[in-house]
Amino acid sequence: MVTDGETWWNKVDGKEGKSCASCHNDAATTMKGVGARYPKWDEASKKPINIELQINKCRTEQMGAEPFEFDKGGQIGLTAYIKHQSLGMPMGIDLKAGEMQKWWDMGKETYYTRFGQLNLSCANCHEDLMGKMIRADHLSQGQTNGFPTYRLKDGNNSIHNRFRGCIRDTRAAQPKAFSDELMALEVYVAWRGTGLSVETPSVRQ
Repeated sequence: MVTDGETWWNKVDGKEGKSCASCHNDAATTMKGVGARYPKWDEASKKPINIELQINKCRTEQMGAEPFEFDKGGQIGLTAYIKHQSLGMPMGIDLKAGEMQKWWDMGKETYYTRFGQLNLSCANCHEDLMGKMIRADHLSQGQTNGFPTYRLKDGNNSIHNRFRGCIRDTRAAQPKAFSDELMALEVYVAWRGTGLSVETPSVRQ
Protein backbone atom coordinates (compact mmCIF):
# COMPACT_ATOMS: atom_id res chain seq x y z
CA MET A 1 0.00 0.00 0.00
CA VAL A 2 2.70 2.49 1.02
CA THR A 3 4.98 1.44 -1.85
CA ASP A 4 2.11 1.95 -4.27
CA GLY A 5 1.54 5.39 -2.75
CA GLU A 6 5.19 6.32 -3.23
CA THR A 7 4.85 5.46 -6.91
CA TRP A 8 1.86 7.78 -7.18
CA TRP A 9 3.74 10.49 -5.26
CA ASN A 10 6.35 10.59 -8.00
CA LYS A 11 3.99 10.02 -10.94
CA VAL A 12 3.54 12.95 -13.32
CA ASP A 13 -0.14 13.41 -14.14
CA GLY A 14 -2.46 16.08 -15.52
CA LYS A 15 -2.09 18.90 -18.01
CA GLU A 16 0.36 20.82 -15.80
CA GLY A 17 2.90 18.02 -16.06
CA LYS A 18 3.40 17.77 -12.32
CA SER A 19 3.62 15.09 -9.67
CA CYS A 20 3.08 15.47 -5.92
CA ALA A 21 6.86 15.57 -5.60
CA SER A 22 7.06 18.52 -8.02
CA CYS A 23 5.64 20.77 -5.30
CA HIS A 24 6.36 18.87 -2.11
CA ASN A 25 9.74 17.28 -2.87
CA ASP A 26 10.75 14.58 -0.37
CA ALA A 27 7.65 13.39 1.48
CA ALA A 28 9.74 12.16 4.41
CA THR A 29 10.43 15.83 5.19
CA THR A 30 7.48 17.80 3.84
CA MET A 31 4.73 15.38 4.90
CA LYS A 32 6.09 14.63 8.38
CA GLY A 33 3.32 15.44 10.85
CA VAL A 34 0.69 16.08 8.17
CA GLY A 35 -1.15 12.81 8.70
CA ALA A 36 -1.46 13.48 12.42
CA ARG A 37 -3.35 16.76 11.88
CA TYR A 38 -6.14 15.76 9.47
CA PRO A 39 -9.04 16.31 9.07
CA LYS A 40 -8.46 20.05 9.05
CA TRP A 41 -10.47 23.14 8.16
CA ASP A 42 -10.56 24.14 4.49
CA GLU A 43 -11.42 27.81 4.18
CA ALA A 44 -12.23 27.59 0.47
CA SER A 45 -15.00 25.02 0.89
CA LYS A 46 -15.95 26.11 4.42
CA LYS A 47 -15.75 22.48 5.49
CA PRO A 48 -13.24 20.11 7.03
CA ILE A 49 -11.30 18.00 4.55
CA ASN A 50 -9.34 14.82 5.05
CA ILE A 51 -6.17 13.73 3.29
CA GLU A 52 -8.11 12.08 0.46
CA LEU A 53 -9.94 15.32 -0.32
CA GLN A 54 -6.72 17.34 -0.01
CA ILE A 55 -5.09 15.03 -2.54
CA ASN A 56 -7.98 15.59 -4.95
CA LYS A 57 -7.79 19.34 -4.38
CA CYS A 58 -4.10 19.32 -5.29
CA ARG A 59 -4.76 17.13 -8.32
CA THR A 60 -7.43 19.43 -9.74
CA GLU A 61 -6.01 22.83 -8.72
CA GLN A 62 -2.26 22.25 -9.01
CA MET A 63 -1.76 19.33 -11.39
CA GLY A 64 -4.69 19.81 -13.76
CA ALA A 65 -5.52 16.14 -13.24
CA GLU A 66 -8.79 14.35 -12.64
CA PRO A 67 -9.70 13.76 -8.99
CA PHE A 68 -9.53 10.19 -7.78
CA GLU A 69 -12.84 8.40 -7.47
CA PHE A 70 -13.55 7.03 -4.02
CA ASP A 71 -11.08 4.26 -3.16
CA LYS A 72 -9.88 4.05 -6.78
CA GLY A 73 -6.68 4.86 -8.60
CA GLY A 74 -3.99 5.91 -6.17
CA GLN A 75 -6.29 7.29 -3.48
CA ILE A 76 -5.74 4.66 -0.77
CA GLY A 77 -2.05 4.14 -1.52
CA LEU A 78 -1.22 7.84 -1.67
CA THR A 79 -3.17 8.53 1.52
CA ALA A 80 -1.31 5.71 3.27
CA TYR A 81 2.05 6.98 2.00
CA ILE A 82 1.40 10.51 3.27
CA LYS A 83 0.15 9.32 6.67
CA HIS A 84 3.08 6.89 6.98
CA GLN A 85 5.47 9.85 7.07
CA SER A 86 3.94 10.70 10.49
CA LEU A 87 4.46 7.19 11.86
CA GLY A 88 4.76 7.33 15.67
CA MET A 89 3.68 10.97 15.95
CA PRO A 90 0.69 11.84 18.17
CA MET A 91 -2.68 12.58 16.63
CA GLY A 92 -3.97 16.09 17.27
CA ILE A 93 -6.50 17.92 15.12
CA ASP A 94 -7.26 21.64 15.50
CA LEU A 95 -10.83 22.25 16.62
CA LYS A 96 -10.29 26.01 16.89
CA ALA A 97 -9.89 26.56 13.14
CA GLY A 98 -12.93 27.77 11.22
CA GLU A 99 -16.09 25.95 12.27
CA MET A 100 -14.42 22.69 13.25
CA GLN A 101 -16.17 22.69 16.63
CA LYS A 102 -19.54 22.69 14.86
CA TRP A 103 -18.49 19.68 12.81
CA TRP A 104 -17.19 17.96 15.96
CA ASP A 105 -20.65 18.43 17.48
CA MET A 106 -22.26 16.93 14.37
CA GLY A 107 -19.85 14.01 14.45
CA LYS A 108 -20.51 13.31 18.11
CA GLU A 109 -24.24 13.23 17.44
CA THR A 110 -23.69 10.73 14.63
CA TYR A 111 -21.41 8.59 16.83
CA TYR A 112 -24.13 8.15 19.43
CA THR A 113 -27.08 7.85 17.01
CA ARG A 114 -28.55 4.36 16.56
CA PHE A 115 -28.82 3.18 12.95
CA GLY A 116 -30.67 0.59 10.96
CA GLN A 117 -32.77 -2.45 11.73
CA LEU A 118 -30.26 -3.55 14.38
CA ASN A 119 -30.64 -0.19 16.16
CA LEU A 120 -26.91 0.17 16.87
CA SER A 121 -24.70 3.24 17.23
CA CYS A 122 -20.93 3.45 16.85
CA ALA A 123 -20.73 3.70 20.65
CA ASN A 124 -22.67 0.48 21.21
CA CYS A 125 -19.83 -1.53 19.70
CA HIS A 126 -16.75 0.64 20.24
CA GLU A 127 -17.54 1.79 23.79
CA ASP A 128 -20.07 -0.57 25.37
CA LEU A 129 -18.65 -3.77 23.87
CA MET A 130 -15.02 -2.76 23.26
CA GLY A 131 -12.70 -5.74 23.76
CA LYS A 132 -15.43 -8.36 23.45
CA MET A 133 -15.44 -10.85 20.60
CA ILE A 134 -17.33 -10.30 17.36
CA ARG A 135 -16.97 -13.46 15.31
CA ALA A 136 -13.20 -14.19 15.45
CA ASP A 137 -12.07 -10.67 16.24
CA HIS A 138 -11.97 -8.33 19.21
CA LEU A 139 -14.07 -5.18 18.95
CA SER A 140 -11.72 -2.22 18.80
CA GLN A 141 -12.09 1.26 20.24
CA GLY A 142 -12.81 2.44 16.70
CA GLN A 143 -9.77 4.68 16.30
CA THR A 144 -8.62 6.16 12.97
CA ASN A 145 -4.89 6.46 13.68
CA GLY A 146 -4.07 3.30 11.71
CA PHE A 147 -6.08 4.08 8.57
CA PRO A 148 -5.78 3.32 5.73
CA THR A 149 -5.44 -0.20 7.09
CA TYR A 150 -5.03 -3.67 5.66
CA ARG A 151 -7.86 -6.00 6.66
CA LEU A 152 -7.11 -9.69 6.35
CA LYS A 153 -10.62 -10.39 5.06
CA ASP A 154 -10.76 -7.86 2.23
CA GLY A 155 -7.48 -6.00 1.69
CA ASN A 156 -6.82 -2.26 1.79
CA ASN A 157 -9.45 -0.21 3.62
CA SER A 158 -9.99 3.54 3.89
CA ILE A 159 -11.69 5.11 6.88
CA HIS A 160 -14.82 6.07 4.92
CA ASN A 161 -15.03 2.53 3.55
CA ARG A 162 -14.99 1.30 7.16
CA PHE A 163 -17.59 3.86 8.28
CA ARG A 164 -19.86 2.80 5.44
CA GLY A 165 -19.28 -0.86 6.19
CA CYS A 166 -20.24 -0.46 9.84
CA ILE A 167 -23.41 1.42 8.93
CA ARG A 168 -24.24 -1.25 6.34
CA ASP A 169 -23.85 -3.91 9.02
CA THR A 170 -26.56 -2.23 11.09
CA ARG A 171 -28.80 -2.72 8.02
CA ALA A 172 -29.09 1.00 7.39
CA ALA A 173 -28.65 2.97 4.17
CA GLN A 174 -25.01 3.93 3.62
CA PRO A 175 -24.13 7.63 3.38
CA LYS A 176 -21.88 8.56 0.47
CA ALA A 177 -18.15 8.69 1.11
CA PHE A 178 -17.01 12.23 2.05
CA SER A 179 -20.61 13.26 2.76
CA ASP A 180 -21.08 15.89 5.45
CA GLU A 181 -22.31 13.19 7.81
CA LEU A 182 -19.21 11.03 7.42
CA MET A 183 -16.77 13.96 7.38
CA ALA A 184 -18.22 15.12 10.70
CA LEU A 185 -17.87 11.60 12.05
CA GLU A 186 -14.23 11.50 10.92
CA VAL A 187 -13.56 14.79 12.72
CA TYR A 188 -15.07 13.45 15.95
CA VAL A 189 -13.38 10.04 15.83
CA ALA A 190 -10.00 11.55 14.92
CA TRP A 191 -10.36 13.85 17.95
CA ARG A 192 -11.11 10.83 20.15
CA GLY A 193 -7.70 9.53 19.16
CA THR A 194 -5.85 12.64 20.36
CA GLY A 195 -2.40 11.63 21.59
CA LEU A 196 -2.43 8.17 20.00
CA SER A 197 0.46 7.44 17.65
CA VAL A 198 -0.08 7.33 13.91
CA GLU A 199 0.18 3.64 12.95
CA THR A 200 -0.55 3.77 9.22
CA PRO A 201 -0.61 1.26 7.68
CA SER A 202 -2.01 -0.98 10.38
CA VAL A 203 -3.27 -4.55 9.99
CA ARG A 204 -6.66 -5.66 11.26
CA GLN A 205 -8.79 -8.82 11.15
